[in-house]
Amino acid sequence: MDRLSEMFQEQAKFTSLFITGKDKKERVQYVKEMLLHLVAEIDEILNAVGNWKHHRKFSGVGADKYTITEEIVDAFKYLLNVALTMNITPDEFYEAFMNKTKVVWYRYYLERFAEHHRDKEVVIVDIDGVLNDYPYTMLEYIKQETGIEFDTLAEAKRDLENYQDIKEKYYREVEMSMPISESAAEVIEHLARKYVLVIFTTRPRKRFGEIERRTIEQLERAGIHYTLLHFTEDKAKDIKMFKKVKFVIEDDPVTALKIADEGIKVYWIKRNEKINISHPLIVQIEDIREVLEHERR
Repeated sequence: MDRLSEMFQEQAKFTSLFITGKDKKERVQYVKEMLLHLVAEIDEILNAVGNWKHHRKFSGVGADKYTITEEIVDAFKYLLNVALTMNITPDEFYEAFMNKTKVVWYRYYLERFAEHHRDKEVVIVDIDGVLNDYPYTMLEYIKQETGIEFDTLAEAKRDLENYQDIKEKYYREVEMSMPISESAAEVIEHLARKYVLVIFTTRPRKRFGEIERRTIEQLERAGIHYTLLHFTEDKAKDIKMFKKVKFVIEDDPVTALKIADEGIKVYWIKRNEKINISHPLIVQIEDIREVLEHERR
């Protein structure tokens, strides 16, 4: 047995005294109590470290290493209680830890790398609807789940009361595994050799913690090379962080118009024949490969 599993097993003997026979509501209440205890234990660690307040004269490290270790163990035990109550296994915890570590390192290097390219020419590309076949895949998924066929997502959103529930299932079951088209990968590879390539996506990272990691893996599988992956709720607003945006590739007409209104050229991939937009800075295309044709002119 590895050491992590041994720690889980030892703590489970104690935790079982309090959660055995408890229903879901009682377990949730127990978790809340454990988290409050954890806050108190964190305070104990702070006190053990010594005089840490910024407005006080530093007095050096407070307690010895053993005392600090003991306080950390106390805090960790409460976290283990939470994990055990929520039926998290050592293997699941280890996998989540390694996945999160990968994301943290990824953010660290990309954010610093992007800082050095902030004044260079940037091309911004969306994922869904640009690099893959969204929204057609979403419409097919809705048909599979409901038996109803819609021409557009706007119609589905208007007519389905459970649209949001279906969309969340789609995110988990389909979108993260959806392949990037080969033609899109080729275009991106060409652009990345000439410009600083930034990928913007409105995928809901705040609601689904696994989206960031799985998006990174999705792009890696397709061999997409880029400088920065940015999750955003407002592309037109966040695009202002870059001084020299050469152009944007976008499939959403509302977003395309907002970005064009900021004085930025947009290649709009028209996915819905019923929608037409007009703006001097918007170039309407049917396929991402047309971007290279226009840029050669």
